[in-house]
Amino acid sequence: LNQYGTKPAGGVSHVPPGWNNWIGLVGNSKYYHYDLSINGEKESHGNDYEKDYFTNYINGKAQKFLSDQTSAKPFFMMLSTPACHAPFTPADPYVNNFADLKAPRGGQL
Repeated sequence: LNQYGTKPAGGVSHVPPGWNNWIGLVGNSKYYHYDLSINGEKESHGNDYEKDYFTNYINGKAQKFLSDQTSAKPFFMMLSTPACHAPFTPADPYVNNFADLKAPRGGQL
């Protein structure tokens, strides 16, 4: 969904057919200061760790969605975080955990 929500991709109001509950990150790989499409409505976020850090935000949304499900009706949930893509912005409580370490880089990297 790279670049979802941009004008060339249909804008924030575009919800792909078949989804009855949709949350899409507008643009790509952000943790703060981002916009979402919530079922076609734009929702803007800032830089407050408690409510805006994207990985935590979608984790909460996913847990709520799962807790609302019952065994009476099958469902599908796709959850994708930008955590494996740059920029690698750690959550505030962990920003200095590995400040003095560097990831190994071998020939395959």
